[in-house]
Amino acid sequence: MKESNFKKAVNEILSFDFSGEGQKAKISEMTSKKPGEKAEPDRAAGEGMKEERIPDGEGQAVTVEAAVPVQAGAEMAAVGNTVPALKNESIITEDMVIDGSVRTKSNLRVLGQISGDVRCEGSLLLAGKVTGDIYADSMRVQSGNITGNIQVTDEMVVDNNSWIKGDITSGRLMFNGHSEGNMMVKESVEFRESARVKGNVSSECISMYNGAHVKGMIDIGGIEEIKEE
Repeated sequence: MKESNFKKAVNEILSFDFSGEGQKAKISEMTSKKPGEKAEPDRAAGEGMKEERIPDGEGQAVTVEAAVPVQAGAEMAAVGNTVPALKNESIITEDMVIDGSVRTKSNLRVLGQISGDVRCEGSLLLAGKVTGDIYADSMRVQSGNITGNIQVTDEMVVDNNSWIKGDITSGRLMFNGHSEGNMMVKESVEFRESARVKGNVSSECISMYNGAHVKGMIDIGGIEEIKEE
């Protein structure tokens, strides 16, 4: 048995191709395709193919293919290279202080300070400070500070940590900040948990979450003129 194994090992050594031709043939067989052969399985999503040239034992170059990952952004760019257009927006940055009125026909983002009236024929995002009256189509106050009356045509949203000292008139109102002044809302008012209001409130519909505080008269149904008999 030992002699048989020894002969087998010797035969394997003698039959080994040291010239490199055998290895080259194997690689060529792996990389080449013959007619009628089954197609390669689909590559995993996000993989591409990269060609590399590797020298064999005789200095010849053998071409092999290797899978390389493709960035997700490249795939998305291949599908569509369009970016959604945004509406024009004017921005007053945090380091800006404006003494005077501001008027714009585009959307407005206020991060700095304004001493004067603000008129925005679009959406107004206020995260800064305004001392003056405000007029806007729609408005969101995000940790902002306002001293002045506010008139909003459509919806107004006041987030937590926002302070308003003045009357508010709007189509709809979601309030979660602090306010001193009367509120006259055409459609509906929603007072969230952190709402702190000192003033009269009038609207067709008023809802309050647990934790909200309102100190003043509440008129559900809207303010109507009282006629003397």
